[in-house]
Amino acid sequence: MPDAVLIAAVSGIIGAKIFGVMENWNQFIGDPVSTFFSSKGFAFLGGLILAAFAVWFYIYKFGARRVRIADSLAPSLMLSYSLGRLGCQIA
Repeated sequence: MPDAVLIAAVSGIIGAKIFGVMENWNQFIGDPVSTFFSSKGFAFLGGLILAAFAVWFYIYKFGARRVRIADSLAPSLMLSYSLGRLGCQIA
């Protein structure tokens, strides 16, 4: 489980940054290095999507069925989405 949490954290940060760059494409084209490596411009939904798929494929590698994985990931995805939306409202 610690490996899955680490994979979710890393892929979530990468996914959030990629989706943030896609949302601000004109700014990225103007200055790609500064935009990509800045501490601003993370998109929560991108992190959620990439982290969910990364953990799903990581667990599937061990032979678990996809339906069971989706069923076990659903509560944590709901919680993470609600905390992310709360963070958006606070920010």
